[in-house]
This record gives sequence, structure tokens and C-alpha cells, in this order.
Amino acid sequence: GNKEIGDQHVAGKPLEDQKQAALNEITKQGNEAKKAIDQDATLTDKQKEAQKSNVDAAVKQATDKVQGATNAQGIQDQVVVGNKEIGDQHVAGKPLEDQKQAALNEITKQGNLPKTAQKEHANGEFAAMLSALTLASSTFFGIGKKRKNNGR
Repeated sequence: GNKEIGDQHVAGKPLEDQKQAALNEITKQGNEAKKAIDQDATLTDKQKEAQKSNVDAAVKQATDKVQGATNAQGIQDQVVVGNKEIGDQHVAGKPLEDQKQAALNEITKQGNLPKTAQKEHANGEFAAMLSALTLASSTFFGIGKKRKNNGR
């Protein structure tokens, strides 16, 4: 009977092996989160970079906690908490249709500026158009003179 009772205890994997497996899992979760962020069309490049930076910080924090764990349960607990923290760093942006509508509203708003702002806005556009036209015509005529002189 004592032998059967004693045989019920089976040692687990060494803690270092368990920590390495946990670190691999955390790294995998971090890579998956970054991939999801990169593929999220609702985020701007700046938002993606910020979220991926947050993932890196969460991975570092989880890694440090796993390294500091002193038993198998502590390692497993840190993996669960770490993976949740890592996954929480990806926050989808507003739906594209909402973003498009907001952009259209902003454009429409620009069209509904007060009369003085519209006049200033129009004068600025006219000046820019006039400048572009002047540059284009001087370039055109300058090229035409060179061709004429080259033809002699």
C-alpha cells in the first residue's frame, strides 16, 4: 500500500523547462497580437506603431514575471495574465465607414465656412492656382524657346 501511495507522486517538468515553454507561449502571443494590429485596416500607421509598442511592453512585463516565478502554478498564472495583457493591447479603430463619414463631414464643413473665411479660402486657392499656372506657362514657353534655338 505504501508503495502505491508513493507512486502517486510524479514529478513535473523542471521549472526551467516550464519557464522556457511559458516564454515561448508569451512570445507567440506577442507576435500574433502584432500581426493582428498590422492587418487592422481601421488603424492608422501611427496607431499601429503605438499599439505594437504597447505589445512589446506587455511581453517584456510578462516575461519578467515568468522569470521571477518560483513554482509551476506561478508560471502558469503569469502566462494567463500576460497573454491577456498582450491581447488587450490591440484595440480596433472605428469602422472604416464611420471614418469615411467623418472625413466627408469635415470636407462638407470646409464648404460651409463663414463668408469671410470662404473668401480668404478662395483667395488662397486662386493664388495657388495662379502660381501653378505661371510656373507651367513659363516652363512651357522656356522649353519652346530652347527648341526653337536648337532648331537653328
